[in-house]
Amino acid sequence: MPTTENGHYCETTLEERTWVIELHAMGMNFKEISDELGWVSKDGAHKICKRWNSSTRTQCNAKRPGHPQLPSEHDRRHILRLSDNHPRMTLAEITTEAGLNVYPHTIGKYLCEMN
Repeated sequence: MPTTENGHYCETTLEERTWVIELHAMGMNFKEISDELGWVSKDGAHKICKRWNSSTRTQCNAKRPGHPQLPSEHDRRHILRLSDNHPRMTLAEITTEAGLNVYPHTIGKYLCEMN
């Protein structure tokens, strides 16, 4: 894996991933690719090729699993409207009623910001 000046690992670039895939397509095994390039480990080369085979792409900034997408402005207005119309509703009920995939705590933060 490439590293920054301070020694932290960084994401491989599209060009670097392409080199790994091309070397593997030429018949090199992952250990030979690691020795040839020097900046990628055997396991790193394997992961790049495995990801390429499963999705046939090496895009930078591809969608990654993680926390849900933040609510849009439309969603925020809907949350505010629900809270104004039903002042006794709990945060969990507002989240369910709005149909959003966020934590109730996030809804509470938005309500505090908007009021």
